[in-house]
Amino acid sequence: MTSLKISNLVRNQVPEFVREQHPKFVSFLEAYYEFLETQQGTQKNDLINQAKSLRYLSDVDSSLDTFENNFYEKFASLLPREAAVRKDILFKNLTNLYLSKGSSSSYKLLFRMLFGEELEIIEPKNEVLRASASTWSVENSLRVDPDTLYLLHSGNGTTKTFLLPSAAFTVKSVLINGVETTAYLVNQYSKRIIFTSAPSNGSSIKIFFNDFDYSLLVNRKIEGKTSRASGIVERFAVSLVSNRNIEDLYVNSKTVIGVFANGEYCVTDIIVDENLLNLEFLTSSALRFINIIEGGSNYSNGDFVIVSGGGAEQEAVAVIEEVFSGYIDTIRVNKPGSGFAVGGLIDAIDPPLVVNGSIATINTSSSNVTNTYTILSDILIANLASITVGAADYAIAGKSVSNTSKIITLMNPRTITVGSIANCLVVTANSVAAAVPIVETQGATYTTGTVLHSITGFRSIGGYIINGSGENYRVGDEVIFGENPILTFGVGAAARVSATDASGRILKLAIEPTRLTGTANVTANSHIVTGTGTSFNTEISVGDRIIVNGESRYVNAVTSAVSINCNVEFTYTTAGIDAAIGKYWIFPTGGTNYTQNNFPSITVRSRVGTNANVSIDSCMGDGENLTATGSKLPGAIVKIRIIDGGRGYKYIPFINLTESGNGQANAQAEIESSFVTFEGKWTTSDSIISSTERKIQGKDYYVDYSYITSSRVEFRKYKQILKDLLHPAGLINYARYRIDKEANVTNLGVTTISPNKVISGKVNIGQGSIYITGVNTKFEDGYNKGYIGIGDAIDVNGRIYIVESIISNTNVQVSQVSTSPPLGVTSAPVPFNVTANLEPFMVLGQVTNVSPGSAEMTLETGDLLITEDGIILTTE
Repeated sequence: MTSLKISNLVRNQVPEFVREQHPKFVSFLEAYYEFLETQQGTQKNDLINQAKSLRYLSDVDSSLDTFENNFYEKFASLLPREAAVRKDILFKNLTNLYLSKGSSSSYKLLFRMLFGEELEIIEPKNEVLRASASTWSVENSLRVDPDTLYLLHSGNGTTKTFLLPSAAFTVKSVLINGVETTAYLVNQYSKRIIFTSAPSNGSSIKIFFNDFDYSLLVNRKIEGKTSRASGIVERFAVSLVSNRNIEDLYVNSKTVIGVFANGEYCVTDIIVDENLLNLEFLTSSALRFINIIEGGSNYSNGDFVIVSGGGAEQEAVAVIEEVFSGYIDTIRVNKPGSGFAVGGLIDAIDPPLVVNGSIATINTSSSNVTNTYTILSDILIANLASITVGAADYAIAGKSVSNTSKIITLMNPRTITVGSIANCLVVTANSVAAAVPIVETQGATYTTGTVLHSITGFRSIGGYIINGSGENYRVGDEVIFGENPILTFGVGAAARVSATDASGRILKLAIEPTRLTGTANVTANSHIVTGTGTSFNTEISVGDRIIVNGESRYVNAVTSAVSINCNVEFTYTTAGIDAAIGKYWIFPTGGTNYTQNNFPSITVRSRVGTNANVSIDSCMGDGENLTATGSKLPGAIVKIRIIDGGRGYKYIPFINLTESGNGQANAQAEIESSFVTFEGKWTTSDSIISSTERKIQGKDYYVDYSYITSSRVEFRKYKQILKDLLHPAGLINYARYRIDKEANVTNLGVTTISPNKVISGKVNIGQGSIYITGVNTKFEDGYNKGYIGIGDAIDVNGRIYIVESIISNTNVQVSQVSTSPPLGVTSAPVPFNVTANLEPFMVLGQVTNVSPGSAEMTLETGDLLITEDGIILTTE
């Protein structure tokens, strides 16, 4: 408020002639305004001052003292007058409280304002066991070599300054057209790199960083430059692979299109200061392991191993770490086969029981075998007896039904990870064999109910050999299967070229679902599949899953024999190839009933490719050749250590061991896959019966409409406030007193209790009475436990009495000794909710041993001690 008075300004506001000719009038005006500005006695007639103060009334900081009661009545009638927070802060935050009414935020805000305490809201429904509610998650990771990531700019001959992604990390090196340069400065503050001279027009500028922040790639799309596969990054993490740190970019499974190739460059972009910056990096595909096929002899520890080929950006370095110096039992892999899993059993069959073993590791990144196999669960039609045969749930041909209602989806297709055998482990060697035993290996297994099955029985195609890669082939060229040999009955296998090099040499084939009649064409960004020589109207139904040019889709509509509509647009156009169309679940992927070592011949159909020579190598769970040997030669290689895994391997490199030892050793390399699919896992416990935090739904507590307020405030202090102000209709509120400190002791005895301990309950004593009447008190129990005794001094609301006799739990005879608190007590605790004559009951004298024991306890201010019989002691 202002202290400037109008009466002091009057003389200067009237005209000069009035001041000169009518001085008494001027004096009158000054006296009049002074009268209006001055409070006269007890009457508030200082009108001008009050008028000048009106503009401050809207400010709660200035008007709180005057209008506190009004504020409470108008805006906070349901709130108590006592609050932990200052009143001005309380009133300023009422709007936030009312706007968030009923939410957990409103509860927490209310507790902070009224009690100065934190509140936790607990919902029992989050602990209820629910059927089929747990979340199953399968994660995919694209592995990135951090040393290869760079920011890509293009020079124009005039620009010297280029934007950087962040000021948080530093530039390691810069290449212009592949040549390193140091003619630049970095301005960290402005996120700019400034070259001494402008890079030439069209030049490629690659900027590498020391500590790139991979969080910038989260929610960004990544695309492979070779494979054209793509996906969106969800999160990232650092992993140790082949003795170096690599970045795992976890890609959302629902966004993955295509298959990323090993050792390929990927591109992405980020937005910085409203500018789009392009980044490129090499997927990590380092040498992971070297499997010893034949140990040879006369090798020495430390001999270098020559690693060559594989299309690597940087070759790996390895040395012999351990050589054999005695005789051991081992199972050697001569030919790895396909369709095996870790832990598969290996048994000797001729002679039997000589040796037993298991598959120790498998190779899932080989370009010559399939690394997954899909089978169906054990759900039987008999389990669906309540459904009519003609019901839509059976997806009867001609009915317009969703693919989700087809019997095939009820059979729950499951995909298991398989590969070729890499290493075997000897479990038992029961006797010395006179000859090398013949061993048999179990293919990958799966269960239906409690029955264990092997995928070997399907006899599906699992592996192939590229004898000659040819030239000018294109991704998508179809593999043509010839006639079955006599007395063989294989059916349903199909494959296509899935990877080539720059010259069109075939690098990899992909085994795919059974083909339909004719060929198909698709166009990028279109749902339509156009057939040539096809019979879509008889071979395909709505909801079927198909694959064209490596892209899987579901059929939404069959419009004619040569046209269908799919659920998702295609990403790529079939150009320059005669693309086949495959349909899932006609036969297992890889077909069925093929005979190992007696396969049909295969060729590659292409418009321009020539001279390829490919052949089938193995069936799933077959095609392996293992040798069980009783010993190794001295100096045979046992283990090879990888010093540097190299980077950017596109296919398996060659291991050369001819430069040392007897030159007869043979080893096979295993490289890391750039794109890794991890085993699935449950990420929530909602449906896990054995989970300790899950409860069965009840009647009142473990239900969807209950909640718990947990704090250090007694429920009675806020129960009515919550009910009147915040409690949502239809819900039930439970309270839990939060215990911050617990002491677990045995044989507890309280040896000393300091003065000023409040006994539970309230008491009433009449004027001049010598009896104290208690409400919810336990005088007699307290006396028996030693909490209160004859002769103890007690304080009832500031009046001191001496206990003369304890009559009952609710009645004590006393004598008053003083109106001044003894023992140095200067004030008595009086809770704000004391009403009428009910007062707290405080023991001031010391209380001796309660019961024998070995524990001694000191209570701090505000602590509670609850005895077995319910008596509560607390410090004030």
